[in-house]
Order: sequence, then structure tokens, then C-alpha cells
Amino acid sequence: MKIGGFNGKFNWQEGFGAFSYSRSQIDSVIKNLLNQEDHHKKNNI
Repeated sequence: MKIGGFNGKFNWQEGFGAFSYSRSQIDSVIKNLLNQEDHHKKNNI
């Protein structure tokens, strides 16, 4: 399966992750975090 330019097996991440973002993206990051549950209910891979 090809996902976003990555050829390989897709798996949901278990545990924790670390991500970086710029100060100008803070509002967008917070909005996305708060909307995760609804987003995943609508978008299945």
C-alpha cells in the first residue's frame, strides 16, 4: 500500500509520538488535536 509517498505496511502508532511545529501553527495544531476523534470517525483508511 502506498501512503503519502511511503511504500510499506500501514499501522496505527501505539504509545506516544513527538512532533514539531512553528509558533504560527499553534492554533491549527490545537484545532486538529481537539477534532481528532470526529476526524477518525469520518475518515477510515
